Amino acid sequence: MEGTMSRRIQFAFLLVFAALLVINPHGATAQENPPIRVVAITIDNNYPDGLTFHIHAVADSPITNIMLYYKDQGDISTTRQPVEFESGTEVVASYTWDTSRFTVAPSSPIFFHWTLEDEQGNKLTTPEELVYYDDLRFPWMEISDPELIVRWYDGTDAFGQFIYDAARQALTRMEEQTGEQLDFPIFVLVYANQEDFASWHFFVDDWVGGQAFTPLGITTDIISPYSNPDWILAVVPHEIAHLFFYQVMDSPFASWPSWLDEGLAQYYEATDPLPALEHVESAARGETLLPLLSLTGGFGRDPEQVRLSYDESLSVVIFILETWGEAGLQSLIEVFRTGENPRPAIEIALGLTWEEFEAAWITWMGVPATPKPSPVPTATFVYPTAPSGWPTPTKLIKATATESPGSTSSDLSSTPEPSAVNGKGSLSKLLCGGSTFGALLLPALVWMARRREEILA
Repeated sequence: MEGTMSRRIQFAFLLVFAALLVINPHGATAQENPPIRVVAITIDNNYPDGLTFHIHAVADSPITNIMLYYKDQGDISTTRQPVEFESGTEVVASYTWDTSRFTVAPSSPIFFHWTLEDEQGNKLTTPEELVYYDDLRFPWMEISDPELIVRWYDGTDAFGQFIYDAARQALTRMEEQTGEQLDFPIFVLVYANQEDFASWHFFVDDWVGGQAFTPLGITTDIISPYSNPDWILAVVPHEIAHLFFYQVMDSPFASWPSWLDEGLAQYYEATDPLPALEHVESAARGETLLPLLSLTGGFGRDPEQVRLSYDESLSVVIFILETWGEAGLQSLIEVFRTGENPRPAIEIALGLTWEEFEAAWITWMGVPATPKPSPVPTATFVYPTAPSGWPTPTKLIKATATESPGSTSSDLSSTPEPSAVNGKGSLSKLLCGGSTFGALLLPALVWMARRREEILA
């Protein structure tokens, strides 16, 4: 029975296939010889000035429209670029993305594809491709694995290996402690001096020593072969942490406070945290700690406040890991990923109210503390005052009716009229109060206004 049913299904399939061939006798060869065919797609890289896209295509009918679509990794929108070319059955078209007037990070991942249309209405969309907009002006050396690419052009192999090891060890710790993995690889690009670093920027301040382009997974740093190894062990893991946790927290709902972002970045530095912890403890004893809620956004510009903000961020991250362990950190990440703000996130993930959490953190430093209500911001807007000499309106005092025994409603007819500025009754009462004088004065004022307009005209 099963064999008979199987043969019937096979026979029905053959009938359907034969019918399709009758409907479209060219169907068997349509894939082999489509009406529009791409001969070649190539790229010319002239970083940092421009990236040129080329396409060579042929068609049975003249190609009339070519469009290029491209975007940076992490962009929510795609640039749609019409391309000029000479229509025909064989066309070559190019478009140069001019990047000479703005900054594009080296090795930026650029996704692109083409669409072509002929005069018969046939359309072709090429598969999306990825090109890295590399800085080809330098003879880069590279050490890499599937998750991490380290490039440098000045220094020995040992110098590059030292940077790679610092980055790799930090990245491995992050993955183990969070249970998370990267969605795309991280690039560490090492420039040897300020001049080379600034050469691909449209503008950059002299004091900038590195940048993290988190949506792209790229960090660029000025590190020479003569840099202090301790500084390398601090800056490289710090920037790797920013890139890693961006990918971990990348969600349309995520709310990622600065104290956690910067605290984790410092935690993974291969440096001694003791000076920072002592600084925060001293501030706690002197009651000069900055409220954690104030560190949700930026850290300000005052050097002392910025230093304390960073140190507090590191301190609270160490407190979380020592108290709740890696499971607590993972739970906190999951809650923040859903879009919760710091207050409810702490309570959901760690089981303490915000006030209890802050008090426990301060007590952990060795400074006994009890939960205190967080400070409530007060409005600082001052209503403008009238210039001196202006009349002061009399305050309107609304009478409160006293309900008479046995009555069911309040009589507000005794509420006084607001006094006029000059104490002689309001103009609205004169005009609209029903008096004969008001009825005569209103037409007179209208006539005078119209007469004045005629004279001025």
